[in-house]
Amino acid sequence: MKITKIEILPISIPINDPKRIAFGVFDMRAYVFVKIHTDDGIVGVGETSPWIPETRESQEDIVPLIEKWLGPAIIGENPFSIQKIWKIMERIPGRVAAKCAIDMALYDIVGKALNQPVYGLLGGPCRERLPLATIVGLDEPERMAEDALLQIKEHRLKGLRLKLGSTIWEDIARFKAVREAIGRDVVLRIDLNGHYNASDAIKLIKRLEDYDLSLVEQPVPWHDIQGLKRVNQKVDTLIQPDEVYYTCWDLSHLMSIDAVSVLGLKMVRPGGFTSNRKAIEMAEMLNIPCYMNSAGEMGVAKAAALHFAFHHNNIKFPCEINVYQPSEEDMINETFETEDGYALVPKGPGLGVTIDEERIKKYLGEIRVCTEKKSIVNV
Repeated sequence: MKITKIEILPISIPINDPKRIAFGVFDMRAYVFVKIHTDDGIVGVGETSPWIPETRESQEDIVPLIEKWLGPAIIGENPFSIQKIWKIMERIPGRVAAKCAIDMALYDIVGKALNQPVYGLLGGPCRERLPLATIVGLDEPERMAEDALLQIKEHRLKGLRLKLGSTIWEDIARFKAVREAIGRDVVLRIDLNGHYNASDAIKLIKRLEDYDLSLVEQPVPWHDIQGLKRVNQKVDTLIQPDEVYYTCWDLSHLMSIDAVSVLGLKMVRPGGFTSNRKAIEMAEMLNIPCYMNSAGEMGVAKAAALHFAFHHNNIKFPCEINVYQPSEEDMINETFETEDGYALVPKGPGLGVTIDEERIKKYLGEIRVCTEKKSIVNV
């Protein structure tokens, strides 16, 4: 089997329920979908959900990168040779969000060719149900409590991530309001999006530990690695890096200096199934628990996140995979099975999802196609 063509589909979608974080409001997301065609007629689909403050890549970066560099370099390759293809792609450093979409589509092809779900290719499922979580945007305490309670009641979710980031006392008030509204049975974590310096982050976290705070995401700015290390060493709560890491090599460094005690994984970064497998295995060796963190994915990447989460024992917390998103707001034909706040094992070969060709036209930019083989060094 050989790769014969790659289609690159940029998709821009307004968010119906914008969420505020410490430094802005999400009201639009830009994605890149890929379709990798083979000479056997099998087509694999992949998706990447870049957000430049976090992935360091944007839709405008990814489309020409795949069209002019990564795509031509893998035309003619066997899609089963995923490690070889990664070796080719790694001739371009970083750019993990672009590589994620290709990696995802390759696994989809292999699964379809073997009539196996991707989690079967990875080693099979290790659980029957996956607990789910979601995000509550930054707002006034009473509004956050109302939103949290509504989502818990509607979907019976097992966890929430609160977006915080103003003053210590305002953030304490927000957390307490949510905790009092939802009770103690729901796993509650916070995301500070790098808002605090290390000293203030430590003060805030210590004051919230009495209210069953499970973990804290990115308490200090992305560049303050020593500050992240200091926070991790001074509090009892688990500390998760986010904007600070980009590749598996970044994670390796953070782990080596004791700057991380929990890991939220995203398909978009450190890069598809291949890099996330490396990341979760590194974490498991150091007894660092993991979960799937939200990158605002659409249906293809959500399916990938489910396959990944179901296959590994080191997923220890409720996962932020928005399987409840209405189908009219997503780009796939299928819906995901859920039960009492849990996702059920995905079905079907490969990723088990297909792109809704009619729906996608509403949000689709200019499609790019590459069919000609070119070496990266000769482009």
